[in-house]
Amino acid sequence: YNTAKARMTNMGVKIEVINRLRSKADIERIKKDFSDGKIDMLCGTHKLLASDIDYKNLGLLIIDEEQRFGVSHKERLKELAKGVDVLTLSATPIPRTLALILYGDLDISVIDELPPGRQKIDTYAVKRNMDERINAFINKELASGRQAYIVCPLVEENEELDLKSAKEFAEELTTTLAGVRVGLLHGKMKDAEKTKVMDSFKNK
Repeated sequence: YNTAKARMTNMGVKIEVINRLRSKADIERIKKDFSDGKIDMLCGTHKLLASDIDYKNLGLLIIDEEQRFGVSHKERLKELAKGVDVLTLSATPIPRTLALILYGDLDISVIDELPPGRQKIDTYAVKRNMDERINAFINKELASGRQAYIVCPLVEENEELDLKSAKEFAEELTTTLAGVRVGLLHGKMKDAEKTKVMDSFKNK
């Protein structure tokens, strides 16, 4: 939404967004303006698939990360896509044969190179006995002005699984990475809390 708005500022294109951060009143107003033709482009989350949104004159449907959509969502997308140009994007690599089976009636474009200047990403598999080296590496990156995020498999501890939880790991990091500001983010938090953490991370 922000990217589209910035690019089309001087083109007279009216753009709006629907997501969980918009108030109910805002969403109802946007839906009405969209059905009345007062909005040219509508961005948003799965909320755009609601049956009460009137797509009177839809010309282009862009779907990002299609693999994340469930069966019911895809059925709704099929309805919307009738007689409409559709652009589907996915970061999931699909072998050519499978792509032809799934998307046989679509033109496929593969972006197989990094944007100019993009640094190559190095991935390493390490064992727990390398914790000290990992922490030293994180400290080095933080000292140079960068940031780090760590993904854990569980929100809370589980007696049946010997895996480190996000809550446990966050507490541990406040000790092992002394002086480092550590945040915690998981799906059980309230929306306002999640937004606050993400904004804090974004603003360093």
